[in-house]
Amino acid sequence: MKPQRLVRVARNGHLLCLLLTAACTTPVLVNVPEGPLQFVDLPLFDAQLRQVLDVKPDTVKIAFIDKVKPSQLPDRLKPWMTTLQNEGGEVKIVLPPGDLQPRGLPLLSLLPALWNALRGQKAEQILQESVRGYDAQIILKNDPSGDRLVESIVLHRR
Repeated sequence: MKPQRLVRVARNGHLLCLLLTAACTTPVLVNVPEGPLQFVDLPLFDAQLRQVLDVKPDTVKIAFIDKVKPSQLPDRLKPWMTTLQNEGGEVKIVLPPGDLQPRGLPLLSLLPALWNALRGQKAEQILQESVRGYDAQIILKNDPSGDRLVESIVLHRR
């Protein structure tokens, strides 16, 4: 806009309306990290995951920096997985390529963690709204030492 035109708009009292209209139509940018969300056992992780899920992407990948066994899912993730299940989502265990799928065994290894989460945790409404409509896959990998570890958790929109 030319300076002379801007002055005329300001004189007519329309500049404020123009700025307010522009502010109302400007999309809010969410700081969504590129690539997988790195799991860190801090409240910051909950805020980041909630922020990412508010955008309702088709897929959200949570990667792990530390070694995590399937039976020792971090306490910070338990409410997320429990609420996802309570909201109708499905949690599946994906074994490393080439591993045989024993009947019920991978899920049994998660039962202690899920049971503890179901026993004492109440999910807040924001958490329910965040995970509603998602399923989860817990992707496992084999460690060179022979341990089976959680590689990532992938949330998929239904």
